[in-house]
Amino acid sequence: MFRNMGLGSKIGLGFGALVIIAMALGGIAIWEMRGVGAETEHLDKENVPSVEVANKVERYAQVTMYAMRGYALTLKKSVALPSRSFRTSIL
Repeated sequence: MFRNMGLGSKIGLGFGALVIIAMALGGIAIWEMRGVGAETEHLDKENVPSVEVANKVERYAQVTMYAMRGYALTLKKSVALPSRSFRTSIL
């Protein structure tokens, strides 16, 4: 079949095949990106708030640790008081 075709026809068929393959890959990429978009919304709505709470807990734990260390070194209650207000503001 290909022996009787001219060079221009062979090049044209090869280029056409490449265009079809590129269109198929593009379609698959678009299809997969829709799934990624749905997963991104899931992460945004469910996981991000819990990460924010975890970050607050870690931050307030460090502040409390520093306040406890300051109180242990100075024995001044005014050093430990700021950490008490953080316990109620985590959530």
